[in-house]
Order: sequence, then C-alpha cells, then structure tokens
Amino acid sequence: MLKWLSKLLISGNLKFENGQMVLLGEKVFIVPVNYFVEDTEKTFDDKKKMMDIYWASWTAGYRIMKTFVKKYKLRKFEERYKIAMDVLQLAGMGHYETIEFKNKEFTYFKTRNNPLPRKLYPQKFPVCHFIRGANAGGGTWVHEKIMNGIEEKCEAQNKNVCVFLNGTTEVLKKRIKGDMIKQQLPDFDTLLAKEQEFVKKEGDEKIIDF
Repeated sequence: MLKWLSKLLISGNLKFENGQMVLLGEKVFIVPVNYFVEDTEKTFDDKKKMMDIYWASWTAGYRIMKTFVKKYKLRKFEERYKIAMDVLQLAGMGHYETIEFKNKEFTYFKTRNNPLPRKLYPQKFPVCHFIRGANAGGGTWVHEKIMNGIEEKCEAQNKNVCVFLNGTTEVLKKRIKGDMIKQQLPDFDTLLAKEQEFVKKEGDEKIIDF
C-alpha cells in the first residue's frame, strides 16, 4: 500500500497544489468520516437515499479504477485486483483481506477497522453503502464485467468485521440467500440497465462485458 502511495507521489500522479489534492488528474477531498455517518443515517428509512449513495459511489469507483487501469496499462486481472485493494485501503476504508475470488465472476472479501460502520455501531442491518458501491464500481474494471456488491456482515452489527461479495448478477442471485439483494439492491433490474447505459456513455462497452 505504501509502495503505491510513494509511486503516486514520485510520479506526480498525486499532487497537493493551490489548495487542491489531485489524484490521477481527478480533484479529490479528504472528508471526515462523520460526513458519511450523517449521510448514511439518512438511508435507514429511505431506500432511495441508500441507492443514490450506492450509485454515486459505484460511478466514482468505476472511474477511478478505469483511470488506474489506463494510466498503468494493467492488462492482467491480478494486477488490477491488487491495485484495487491498495487504493481502497489508501482511502481509509479499513484493512482488506481476500477470502476467495474468481476472475469475471466474483470477489469475496472482508474488512476490519473500517471507521464508518464502527461509528454507527450498533445497527441491525449492514450500513456500508458508500463502500459497497465503490467496491462494485471499481470491481467492474477489475473483472471487466458489470459487478454489484452485497454486504453479508457489517462492523456496525458485530464491531468486528465486514464481509462483502462483489459479483456478477448470476453469482449474486446464486450465492445470496433470503431477501438481502432486495434489501440492499432494490429494483435490481433497473439498476443493471442504468449501469449498462453508463458503460456505453463512457465508451467502454468493448471492454466491460454485460
């Protein structure tokens, strides 16, 4: 992780100038976790707000990972996967640990010491909608297939670990039991159509498989 931070700084791909922080040409903020806490609390009784957060994070994750892939010519799945994990940790989203993955199908992983769900403990349901979205959007470029994310366990529930499944539609419907998809990705078909349209507008349909 620190190796990538050093590389970004040395290469000029992470710059601090004129009161701005610029990562790979994209202007970014360092925002206190409490900002995300307050926004997440608004999703507890509002599915639309939850999906707005998920969508904004999905598109942001998609674009930042796309930039990394293009900038560093990451042709191999393993290279893309390693950088995605490093970038998410650099963003302060906890310590990432892979459980299992299969190229173009899924990534199953866990995180610990994530400040957002820890701030929201205790809750009855998973709350990491920002992180699910960023994971899935970035994972779309890692796997070169449209991916979406489900949080199976959350530190906001257990104060120990978050467990995520990033997967294709087929994988999610096969592996996720009960109504968890409906709870976390309501109106899934509409979401998929929106993601497909986004990929086309980005001009990436020759790379990203639907």
